[in-house]
Amino acid sequence: MRFSAAILLALLSAALSISSAAADVRVTFVNSFRYSDLADMSPTKRDAILTDIRKTLAELGAHYLAPKTTLTIEILDMAPIDIVIQPPTPTGKTGSASTDARPMQLDLQYVLHQDGKTIQGDRETISDINYFTNPPPPPPNESDEHKKPVDPKLLMLRDWFIKRFVAPTDSDN
Repeated sequence: MRFSAAILLALLSAALSISSAAADVRVTFVNSFRYSDLADMSPTKRDAILTDIRKTLAELGAHYLAPKTTLTIEILDMAPIDIVIQPPTPTGKTGSASTDARPMQLDLQYVLHQDGKTIQGDRETISDINYFTNPPPPPPNESDEHKKPVDPKLLMLRDWFIKRFVAPTDSDN
């Protein structure tokens, strides 16, 4: 018994040292109940979206950021972008038409620390200018019931994160 307890203690110690060296992503939602894009949603749906955002950023940080790095992100607002589409009419004239498909913009500020030093920080507004050319994947069909469609907000955050925090490699050129 004493031998297995020693092995268990050694494994726990190793696991703790590995996890303490991993990158840490801290996401705060500032006054999320006032976010324009979430204002008409139930609290349950709003919380699910915010949880997905926090989880996505944490996973990206774990995958891409160096050990002993802390990324603090404050989400300040999520707002839909109002766009008016003016399709040509059969006579060739343009008219105004609104659409229910509305891209989103996200206001945030962040600070990246490594080994206790501030490496990078800024306040940004992120939006997906390719929203209409790169729509979210279609909802899953019956054979893919277990799959959840990817939210365009998460794709936008992923692209921003990689562009902002991942150094380009030679294969990217």
